[in-house]
Amino acid sequence: MVAAIRPLVSAADLAVCHLETPLSPTGRNLSGYPRFNAPPQLAAAIRAAGYDACSVASNHSMDQGVQGVAGTLAVLDKAGLRHAGNGRSPREARPRLLTVRGVRVALLSYTYGLNGFRLPRGRPWLVNLIRPGRILADARRPDGPAPNSPWCSCTGARSTARRPPQSSAAWPASCLAIPLST
Repeated sequence: MVAAIRPLVSAADLAVCHLETPLSPTGRNLSGYPRFNAPPQLAAAIRAAGYDACSVASNHSMDQGVQGVAGTLAVLDKAGLRHAGNGRSPREARPRLLTVRGVRVALLSYTYGLNGFRLPRGRPWLVNLIRPGRILADARRPDGPAPNSPWCSCTGARSTARRPPQSSAAWPASCLAIPLST
């Protein structure tokens, strides 16, 4: 199934996909809408298609709870896919700094919300939520050397909505209006 797109995807210097759903590490308790839990083989298929990394902050990140976040990241790690947007620790939730053909790229990923779920108290780093000030701070100061280029993925609106909410329309302009370096 992925053979047809592999030449296109793998030709990119950096191929990043967005993973919207949690992945079940065991392949059990799979589910669809509204609380997703996809098979772990999806990660291997993403890698086989030629992707290098995934943005993972999404409104479905907490569909399977804290264990779902950790399980998804473990499956991605096993498949050799780097990721940004969710973390098992505060350090892992920071932007992922990648070097691609000598260019430092900061991979950032955020979501507008969690479909009614809440992050557990004391664990705000499990899923990166859209906060323009934080996005700018993360783009300016990732771990390691300053990036030549930030790459940011944001899930900004419900897929069932006909129009983005006002909040989703306003934050990109505020992020783009401020230069990253002074």
